[in-house]
Amino acid sequence: MRTISSVGLSQKDENVLKALLDLLGARTREAWHYAPAGTTDAVILDTDNRDALAQWLAHGHDRTLTPIAYASAPIDLPVEHRLTKPFRAADLIAVLNTISSRDTGPESAETAEPREDAEADIPFLSGAIPPLAQQVAECRTRYLRLSSARQTVLLDCANKRFAMKHPELPLREFLRTAPDQLDVVACDQPGAGFEGIDSWQSDTPLRWWIGVECSSARLLRSLDSSSRFKILRWPEPGLIKHSQHYLSLSALLSRKSGVTLAEIASASSIAADVVTGFINAASLTGILTTRTVKNEPGAVLAPPAADPAPAAPVNKGLFARIRARLTL
Repeated sequence: MRTISSVGLSQKDENVLKALLDLLGARTREAWHYAPAGTTDAVILDTDNRDALAQWLAHGHDRTLTPIAYASAPIDLPVEHRLTKPFRAADLIAVLNTISSRDTGPESAETAEPREDAEADIPFLSGAIPPLAQQVAECRTRYLRLSSARQTVLLDCANKRFAMKHPELPLREFLRTAPDQLDVVACDQPGAGFEGIDSWQSDTPLRWWIGVECSSARLLRSLDSSSRFKILRWPEPGLIKHSQHYLSLSALLSRKSGVTLAEIASASSIAADVVTGFINAASLTGILTTRTVKNEPGAVLAPPAADPAPAAPVNKGLFARIRARLTL
């Protein structure tokens, strides 16, 4: 097992790095784990952070510690290994495998270069960290631990339940924590403070508020924006009582044929981010169904044509023709 630390990373980049290392698994020649700066095998240095860079250069570093420069543009620094911002799974795999090969010998054909689709089967790792709603949607067989300075929430994705430690804030308020202050870690074990916990709750409220509050106005990747959306049943009353918009959207999405995003916009003045959050929340809680629209959008969204007036009988009687001529 190898360890890696960081110097000068923003909280967001550090969270992405931790998530990547948790999910790389067998995709690297050796297992890599994040550890505090000190006696690690490698360190990622954010060379865009001038203070951190100056401190690094002034104090030097342990020659047994392998530095990795992390920058948005090339920099003149005597560092062999480099990563370009933002973090990408394929790039990190390549660098870590190169470091491993230095001590363990030439790489095998299987691990020498990352596959072109290296990121395709690693959930939510395409550079910058995506919305929490997307992370939850793609995390089905492990835990997600959400931590802020004030409390921690553990989502058991496999068993559809969650637990809280130090629950100072209601779920909705907790999830409104600024993204750069919310640490999201995928893990295989509950972790400290959650061993033997017996206060599990249904994850429906947690998933709902994650969809509503943590979607960043973006539909989940599994949803097609051109589809017709329909809910199988109304959300739990306690989840939609907070806003008239949720009641209106529940009614719209309960239509027999479903509704498109364009039809929602036409029928209401609800903001797009509210609509997106509601649809994602319905999807995360398992009450959403979708139907692909095969026709051209214009044809689908056009209002139905009015029924044509009934044609006048061809063979009118004498009195009918007289009345018609006299406009009676």
